[in-house]
Amino acid sequence: MNDDNGPGNPAAEAFKAAAAEHKAGRLEAAVREYRRALARDPAHLGALNNLAAALADLGRGAEAADAYAAALPHHPSVAAIHANLGNLSRQLGEFPDAAGHYERALALDPAMAEVRYALGVLLRRLGRPDPAREHLARAAAGLPGDARPGTALALLALDGGDTATAEARISEALEADAGDADAWNVLGVTAKATTDLDTAAQAFDRALAIQPDHAEARTNRGSLRLLGGDWAGGWADYRWRWRGAGRAAPGAGYGRPLWDGAEVPGGTVLLVGEQGFGDTLQFVRYAPMVKARAARVVLECRPELASLLAGAPGVDAIAAPGSAPPDIDAYRPLLDLPGLFGTGPESVPAAAGYLSAPAPRPLDAAPDAAVGLVWAGSPGHENDRNRSIGLRALAPLLGVPGVRFFSLQTGPAADQLAALDGAGRVTDLGRGLGDFADTAASLAGLDLVISVDTATAHLAGAMGRPTWLLVPKVPDWRWGLGGGTTPWYQSLTLFRQTDAGDWRGPVAALAEALRKLAGG
Repeated sequence: MNDDNGPGNPAAEAFKAAAAEHKAGRLEAAVREYRRALARDPAHLGALNNLAAALADLGRGAEAADAYAAALPHHPSVAAIHANLGNLSRQLGEFPDAAGHYERALALDPAMAEVRYALGVLLRRLGRPDPAREHLARAAAGLPGDARPGTALALLALDGGDTATAEARISEALEADAGDADAWNVLGVTAKATTDLDTAAQAFDRALAIQPDHAEARTNRGSLRLLGGDWAGGWADYRWRWRGAGRAAPGAGYGRPLWDGAEVPGGTVLLVGEQGFGDTLQFVRYAPMVKARAARVVLECRPELASLLAGAPGVDAIAAPGSAPPDIDAYRPLLDLPGLFGTGPESVPAAAGYLSAPAPRPLDAAPDAAVGLVWAGSPGHENDRNRSIGLRALAPLLGVPGVRFFSLQTGPAADQLAALDGAGRVTDLGRGLGDFADTAASLAGLDLVISVDTATAHLAGAMGRPTWLLVPKVPDWRWGLGGGTTPWYQSLTLFRQTDAGDWRGPVAALAEALRKLAGG
């Protein structure tokens, strides 16, 4: 709070009373007193600033923004007002506005290291890495003994795949403050990215020893445990992904209890899809197990999946996100179900397949093997840099005789087909795929699918279709650390990188396997 309460100020007594109420946590009373002070002195800096702060604490963000805006004509050169308005805009999710307010604050007072740190973090979020890096580096110099700028710089380096810089920055952060749980968590993320999984585990453990309720470290440790085969410990940790500030489990807003696995005679359980399409496709397999304990199962999923999953075993009805029927009795996010049912590698349900396709999409009759290709996932995926391959890397496959290739690629990466030498050997099916029912129909007509880690690969596995999956050196937790098979899908064969970022080895192995399949 601002203590602008100098002698002779006509609003001094009202401001003093307001500040006392504010300090005591009586925010509504404080708001009334601050307004009284401003009625006497509309330019009172302390009352303007603290009124906005009290309104923000009350969750009345729009009024708080108005209060800060009212202060600016009276005090245009006070950097703190711009900084506070930036903080409020950030809390409201108005990130470009927040960045603008922070930049104006720093133009007035370049020494505001906290504001510079906040701006750097925000610019990273806005996809502006170069200015983010500059501001975070200056913030680190202005905040000695603070691990946060170095931690943010490490994350920025990881965004660009620069693990060496990330290691250096997180080391500097921990030198500044070895008691910072966030820094230890990011050390764990960095170590995992460099395949140093022992160090990653130790770092996550250290973060949780410092802050046992650190939701991100708990979730990251869960993913690492699942990757390493500790499914029991992994599921327990992974449930923390929806805890922590600003997070809520999908479905929590319906005001129903979290389903605990107990029987719900005559009742309805809502299963809520979360994260990506592939996650929903992978874990809808649990619907029959839920159905065995409830009269009705409703699946909430994105529209692109609705047509296909309306016929999934155990699913009685589909709901669009945010529109669950009012008569549900309980809900559960889909990815909680493996832990709830105690799933281990030997007890994965329906690994042979559980989804059926509509009528297969007809392809031109030919004796050659029909092989589908998918080379990129969603560019917004946090691990897309490592999992997506680019079509040029698959060029060695196109020379294999006795094979007809069909692209199932959608999104921006589909444009790579036109620029590829030998593109005439690939029939583009991706442009005609409207939803996952269309994709399923195309998969049903193919002899084999070759894919990177995408929703299409999950769909193929869920349908029991033969699929060869390209897996990066440090894969998503569900693919484990070794081997050519996965307990999740019996029809999948995994081709793994041995060196991070180098797809030549697994693609060469794919080409050789394809020659054998085609009889070449």
